[in-house]
Amino acid sequence: MEEKNLSALIDDFLLGKIKPADLSALNALRKSDPKIDLRVKESLKTFEFLQYMRYKELRKQLKKIDEGNQMIVKKSSAKRWIFFLLLFLFGITASVIWASHYYEASAIARRFLIEDASGIHTGTEGQNFFNEGLKSFYEKQYINALLKFQACAQLSPNDDLRVIQWNTMLTQFALTANKSQLEDELTLFQQKAKPYSNKSAELMRLIHSPLFSVFNRVINPQLSSIKPRML
Repeated sequence: MEEKNLSALIDDFLLGKIKPADLSALNALRKSDPKIDLRVKESLKTFEFLQYMRYKELRKQLKKIDEGNQMIVKKSSAKRWIFFLLLFLFGITASVIWASHYYEASAIARRFLIEDASGIHTGTEGQNFFNEGLKSFYEKQYINALLKFQACAQLSPNDDLRVIQWNTMLTQFALTANKSQLEDELTLFQQKAKPYSNKSAELMRLIHSPLFSVFNRVINPQLSSIKPRML
């Protein structure tokens, strides 16, 4: 048999594609020629070795793919944890900022301040003092606001004093954040006519709320210690 035909026959045998007639012919050659038999055995061993190496390489590649997938899963999980942590920190920060704007003494005083000067019967001078007091309050110049309200009170009849006393009380609270003093004055205002009885009752509920206590006992002192270091 020619070398070319013999090589093709052995290749078909190794690949499992050999026809029954060709297999019989190959077996006959192996029996009749020890060299051909040895060649087939060596080819078979080489083929099995190559298959084994290919299997190992395939396993190696699959392992790398698996490790890569695990790293992707870990990174994805880490990114999710970082996202939720940042979201949590953002929520805490937003809550603190909201509390500082809602429960801080000056913010409370600002919400309850009476701006309408139409009920003050002191003429232009008294109304100017009242409006200047409001302006100083909103500029956070609380001492100057107190002086303006006091000047307005000196020109006002008794009926006008309630709105001035109310704004003076709130300005003092914005300046000192003295809860006890505010409670005492609110108790007096609750005995007056509307709208002061309603406003004082609402303000009293606010300063007695648990969130107000938490903010002024825990959060506000921490913010006060941080602000100087940030400046």
